[in-house]
Amino acid sequence: GSLELAAFRAAPVRARFLKFFTRLAPAAAIFSDGIHPSKLDPELARQTSIPIFTTRLPYTRFLAAFHTFLQNKLAPRTDAHGTFVSLFGLGVLIQGPSGVGKSEIALSLIERGHQLVADDTVQIRLEADHELIGSAPELGRHHMEIMGLGILNVRQLFGISAVADEHPIHLVVDLLLPSARRREERLGQIRIKKFLGVEVQRVIVQ
Repeated sequence: GSLELAAFRAAPVRARFLKFFTRLAPAAAIFSDGIHPSKLDPELARQTSIPIFTTRLPYTRFLAAFHTFLQNKLAPRTDAHGTFVSLFGLGVLIQGPSGVGKSEIALSLIERGHQLVADDTVQIRLEADHELIGSAPELGRHHMEIMGLGILNVRQLFGISAVADEHPIHLVVDLLLPSARRREERLGQIRIKKFLGVEVQRVIVQ
């Protein structure tokens, strides 16, 4: 940042930094406050072969944003099959066998003012506070497939308020076909489901 640049202008400090920087060999260097590497040493990038980036953000703001970025990208992840909606602010993951009506139920909820988060494939990541966050793959975001209608762009049909890019997962609803009902009941209707080691309440609906 700018404070470091002021100290760096002293020749002894600059020499020690360049020696340390070369020995450390970081994967990349990022300069905040709009500082260009040429202000430090025009030969810095060429001598070290280390990728160097610059940002206009102040040091503290960049550090907070970069920390959040790394937390997001490096968080444990898994995928789940189902349709994920926000229902009165409650993240509900609807699961069940193909053809049971997951997307049709979600469409009915969207028509009543609720939000679609993901259809078919739900990407789940584990946040640092043990909260599960569900989202859609980028390619299928804001879209859903309805049997007999094809693929619908929910955002275009119902507006931006009908979709959410991501949402915490609070509840799993398992839809069962009639033939599977008795078997599930014999198993005792287990009402907990785990994703990435985190338990989520599960409700069975036939």
